[in-house]
Amino acid sequence: MLSQAVLCPLHNHKYTEAVVILKGKLRVRTNEKIYELGPGDFFFTGPYEPPHAIENIGDSEAEFICVISYEDDMSLKPLE
Repeated sequence: MLSQAVLCPLHNHKYTEAVVILKGKLRVRTNEKIYELGPGDFFFTGPYEPPHAIENIGDSEAEFICVISYEDDMSLKPLE
């Protein structure tokens, strides 16, 4: 749980990722679009696409569940 912070700068990774927001407000930025998400919203990314960044934009802590596939390379590849 983090309040008003960039949780993860623009990056991509080999694994598949699904994120469900439980509490708070998150901004998810891709190369082309910006989404503002709240409780009950979710996003999904496949391997290496799209590059994305996650930021807490709410006035309180954000909580979310992140489910990822297991791959031989679990590293993030920062793009900024």
